[in-house]
Amino acid sequence: MKRFSKITAAIIIVFVLLFNTVSCDILPNINLGGGGEANPPDDKSFYIDEESTINLMVGETVSLTIIRSDEAEGEVVWTSSSSCASVEDGVVTALAEGTAVIKAALGDKVDRVTVKVTADTDTEIGGDGENDTENSENDTENGGNSDADEEDEYVFGLEYPCITVAKALELAERYTSSASSEKYYIVATISEIESLRNGEMTIFDETGSIYVYRSTYINGTSLSSSDLSVGDMLIISGTLRNYRGTLEIERGKIINYYTPGIDTPTKPDQGDGGDSDNGEEGENSSGSGENVTNPGTDDPVTSDPYADVDVKEFYANYTPAISYMDAYYRTQHGLMSGSIAEQDQRPTISAYQPKSDGKFIRNNIYIFSEDKNTYYVVDCYGEITSEIYKGGAYVILEEVAAYVFAFGEPPANQSYSKNTEPTESPWGEYLRVNHTKFSGDTSRYPYEPVLPRISGCGGDFIYYEMDIGTTGTDCDPKYTAALYNNGYSITRGAARIVYSHSDLNGNKIIDLDERYVFYTYNHYNDFQEYLNYYGGWGEMFGNITGGGTISSKYDCNPTDYVTVVHDSLKEVTATVVIYYYIPKREYAA
Repeated sequence: MKRFSKITAAIIIVFVLLFNTVSCDILPNINLGGGGEANPPDDKSFYIDEESTINLMVGETVSLTIIRSDEAEGEVVWTSSSSCASVEDGVVTALAEGTAVIKAALGDKVDRVTVKVTADTDTEIGGDGENDTENSENDTENGGNSDADEEDEYVFGLEYPCITVAKALELAERYTSSASSEKYYIVATISEIESLRNGEMTIFDETGSIYVYRSTYINGTSLSSSDLSVGDMLIISGTLRNYRGTLEIERGKIINYYTPGIDTPTKPDQGDGGDSDNGEEGENSSGSGENVTNPGTDDPVTSDPYADVDVKEFYANYTPAISYMDAYYRTQHGLMSGSIAEQDQRPTISAYQPKSDGKFIRNNIYIFSEDKNTYYVVDCYGEITSEIYKGGAYVILEEVAAYVFAFGEPPANQSYSKNTEPTESPWGEYLRVNHTKFSGDTSRYPYEPVLPRISGCGGDFIYYEMDIGTTGTDCDPKYTAALYNNGYSITRGAARIVYSHSDLNGNKIIDLDERYVFYTYNHYNDFQEYLNYYGGWGEMFGNITGGGTISSKYDCNPTDYVTVVHDSLKEVTATVVIYYYIPKREYAA
């Protein structure tokens, strides 16, 4: 009788990177090493019982069903990120060509599906001339000028999240050491001009008046007497500050203006409600980015729900923000928008990280809302997992890295000064400090690796650094192991985010293909690149990786930046080939 004494199975998994072949959804649970999860674990107590991507034709509908446990009680809030598709009680209606993210929210439980709407080619406008006739008839009925009618209906500043002057004064009073990191929008009238060339003036509305310390037009040019004068109404964006008792708007950008009684206000061309620093934010100039449209249309938060909130109770029952306006109102009161969980200094790496030609892929699909206020974070398979809101407050590495990558600036709870104390900031224990230039000069700091195109080594990009504030600060012996922020004082650690901020002329980098975001948790000795998806971090490079001594200018051996491939995660798929080899040994019974 012959038997197997032992069966050993060796599994060799071969991933072949292909394009437009088999969906990589065939690999959801394969662990390829590297630690962490491929994507955040699914919440089986609340989810949409539908495929993650739905294709509809204009005019079609689909009914989405929520699967929930007995504990997940309450009314589900449905929202659509785009006017191309509406949703009511889970019924999605395709209205126009485009892409929409349909979101279902119940407290802190959220699930999403992506709806792609295409037009029926048989009914395209211009196909047989009938629609052209209908359009011309409609123009006649509307007075022959539908554009003019739209302008007549335009409410000055309505497209911006404007606050009153009284609210601006209230907020400005908090910022005694430095200006707010958040920019605020105000519609007001000029009452006095101190220096037009410097843009210094006083503006007012029915709630009060406020001083403007330095301002320019949105394109950065100086104000002109041929355009602006006392009595003009304007939309201005700027930071707020309490400068030695003077409550003021600092370095404002005038987005739009007109003279009441003489001009009529026209809607500005800016689509994102931003200034010239970020007017193109989220647009991929190379043309490879994808933009989702207008998430503010059905925003479930339409008024400030935090005016009388008890802060302790808010954090005791904390849930992240569910929309841009929710994050906006939270920021007004110094409340967080993202996760407040603690984390280790080492980043969590996705178990599956797609490669091309042996190199990690950096996702080059950038999914923004039309107003550029929401950035959609995807997992390693390109599926949307979460949202980051402009002007929101974030502390965990994954969310801060995504925020900096998407918007090119720190979150709202990041003080630009290194010396701000938690007790003098509305952010308290969630305050993060430091936003300064990072030279990357390897002649002065030979243990640092050379970052791509960095000015300190002859490149054309100026980099900035900022504290990330992860728990534990013991990677560099110069830093005591302690909690970064205990609510009373800050112990600055060895962890930083370093990113390409601007060109040599100070112009902010707006092409996301040129925006590099790196994480270092050992004080610039080693770096990992953020790859624009959840858990997507590049191969580590630098001094300790090369066998050097921490921060030593003599015993150092920094390895080179590990290049990545800019590509779409959606186009990368995998084929799995599994070979089994079972060795056998015979023995006598």
